[in-house]
Amino acid sequence: MTDTARYPSTGFSFVLSISGSPDTMAFQEATGISAQIDTEAITEGGENSFKHRLPTPPKYTNLVLKRGLSPTNTPLCNQVQKNITGDLSNPISTHNLLLQLTDADGKVVMTWKFVNAWPVAFNTSDLNTQQGTILIESVEFAYTYMAIQP
Repeated sequence: MTDTARYPSTGFSFVLSISGSPDTMAFQEATGISAQIDTEAITEGGENSFKHRLPTPPKYTNLVLKRGLSPTNTPLCNQVQKNITGDLSNPISTHNLLLQLTDADGKVVMTWKFVNAWPVAFNTSDLNTQQGTILIESVEFAYTYMAIQP
């Protein structure tokens, strides 16, 4: 039995890649890796003792990535610049995102694929001369669906 089968994975080592780019990007935090299926109650005619509960399509929360402010020529910054700060005269470009959790040896433990993702929000932490903190950028992505690849 391997160590990865015995011990749960830690969540501190992960990288992101964008389809079409050979580069990977490191982030300090990734949130919103979530999917949920709700149910819809259907009443059958003539049956009053129960309702059928049927699943609805999955709902996904937006993926939010945070890191120290990076140079402006990365593939991620280029996509944000084109989609968010553009004038919408060009269509929104989507890309598949791969978020890969790695172990201490750098081997991929789990991969989340976010299909047809596009940035919907970008912000930086406040600028404050009274604090000596690192400036954090946050990018939020909407996507069509998520697939988990162990």
